[in-house]
Amino acid sequence: MNHNIKKMNNQPNVVIITSDQLRHKYFCRQLSINLNIAGIVAECKSSATTDVSVHNVQDQILIEKHFKERDDVEMQMLGKGINFPDVDILKINFGEVNNNAAFDWIGDHNPDLIILYGSGIVKDPILSGFRNKIVNLHLGLSPYYKGSGTNFWPFVYNQPECVGGTIHLAVEKVDAGSILHQFRPEFEEKDKIHEIGTKTIIKATKLIPLVVNKYLSNEIHPVAQNQKEGRVFRNKDFNADALKKAWHNFDNGMIHQLLLNEEKRFNQFPIIQVNL
Repeated sequence: MNHNIKKMNNQPNVVIITSDQLRHKYFCRQLSINLNIAGIVAECKSSATTDVSVHNVQDQILIEKHFKERDDVEMQMLGKGINFPDVDILKINFGEVNNNAAFDWIGDHNPDLIILYGSGIVKDPILSGFRNKIVNLHLGLSPYYKGSGTNFWPFVYNQPECVGGTIHLAVEKVDAGSILHQFRPEFEEKDKIHEIGTKTIIKATKLIPLVVNKYLSNEIHPVAQNQKEGRVFRNKDFNADALKKAWHNFDNGMIHQLLLNEEKRFNQFPIIQVNL
């Protein structure tokens, strides 16, 4: 590799591996305020989570409504027309993140740290080439909810206290790396699924610069996850029935009940937090 990108202002060089949707552009732009972003690998988003063709017509309508509402809320809360920050960007197709070309491009940007958010699963050669230098934002509280949709399924099971974010080291097993920090969004009774999810993304952009700087200065010691706990979900598990159940729980005061007993319910699902 040609490590030809110089550090700026003695700040650590950071490369972000992410996707290309509004939330990912917002994430990168916000991180660029407090971190020296040397480059961004932007992978085209997979259609797996939004493909409704396997469902019947009525279910398709419900699922399309769900994703349309998500897009509308994100535009409202994150802003319309957001672009990636003005840094070097490598645009790749979905599934190309582990190619040698992407690995070499990342190496050329001399990263002290790689931050993952929303890309396809990162494997070798990146994992072995940048061991202990890759931090992932997992939208969900590991190990309680694992796999896909981990900030959706807690609403289905009436456990909104399990919604949040996990900042952890990336390892071969997906979302299983040692944890640096976890957090929950600030819940309000009026919030629905997408408001809470978007709040989580916004909070992540504020916390990650603090977490990674403390990690790089050895002020944070990663904590291993308990792999025996938690529920695991896959894209194929998502369907209209699950949506209806989540909506029903909201309509029946799920968030109100959480706020009435917030401390007790949070304590039932402890998370790993460090002083930031």
